Amino acid sequence: MSGWSTLKVAMFQLLSGATAFIGLYVGIAVSNFSSEVQQWIFIVAAAMFIYVALCDVVCFISLLVRH
Repeated sequence: MSGWSTLKVAMFQLLSGATAFIGLYVGIAVSNFSSEVQQWIFIVAAAMFIYVALCDVVCFISLLVRH
């Protein structure tokens, strides 16, 4: 057996899901202030998606280059 126990993995998955919902509620509350705040939230969210996608692509390409 290697890695974390099933209980520990489940607890961290629950924690991850809870922080996602906390972020959702904070984002909704903050976005009610003005449309400029909404634009910044969309910009940050889009940038995070692009960052994650690029990290995945760069990792895949680096594996291809090595072989």
